Amino acid sequence: MPLPSDIEKSFAASLLDKDGRVPSDLTSYSSPVPQSRFNIYRNNVHVALIDMMAAKFPIVLKLVGEEFFRGAARVYIRANPPTSAMTINYGKGFPGFLENFEHVQDVPYLADVARLEWLRMEAYNAADRKSLGGEDLAAIDHDRLIETSFELHPSLRLLQSEYPVYSIWQANIDGVALSSVDLNSGGEDVLIIRPRLEVLVIKLASGHCDFVRALGSGIALGEANERAFESHEGFDLQLAISGLIGCGAFTGFSK
Repeated sequence: MPLPSDIEKSFAASLLDKDGRVPSDLTSYSSPVPQSRFNIYRNNVHVALIDMMAAKFPIVLKLVGEEFFRGAARVYIRANPPTSAMTINYGKGFPGFLENFEHVQDVPYLADVARLEWLRMEAYNAADRKSLGGEDLAAIDHDRLIETSFELHPSLRLLQSEYPVYSIWQANIDGVALSSVDLNSGGEDVLIIRPRLEVLVIKLASGHCDFVRALGSGIALGEANERAFESHEGFDLQLAISGLIGCGAFTGFSK
């Protein structure tokens, strides 16, 4: 692919220039400096990018309102312009941006809601893979089960939050008032996965997130169980395994 010319670079930079400058080499038949025409084009680009952000973070938009969201998205876009024509990954930094955005510091859970939404999109676009069923695990020699390592589904994502992020997200999906969620109830861990056509968002019990992370790093079942139980005394291995099988989290295993 040919590299962009200096004119193309200047044109792209001017589209997101906060001072509204026009590319120096741009002219028109009616005016040597086509400010108004370029402003229309610039505005269309901004609107398209903001609309794309709104489509990727609909719950964040709902929580803060459309006017505020569009203003925040415009600030994000100016500071983080697209670097590729492939916009599927554009907006990945938005949760981090919200975490440090001074105007939402009174909504501390907002960044994690954005992270959940981004992980849902990643899961949706992840590779397909056939999941193992209970019969597949039943075929493993019981005496060697604790030495078995598992391969996790490519779409599986995990989120650990200091806030009740799943409850906040679910309330907005169900159309329930946010006041129904106890924002002081503590953190929640979430598993996001797309084993088939639908993306599943699952609230995890205590210790399950650490257990899944351990399995994902290649640690065998027995050691992953020990690690989860050491940090979470209420960890239930049988409940964790049945839940992971039920949502299609395993795609393979090795001994």
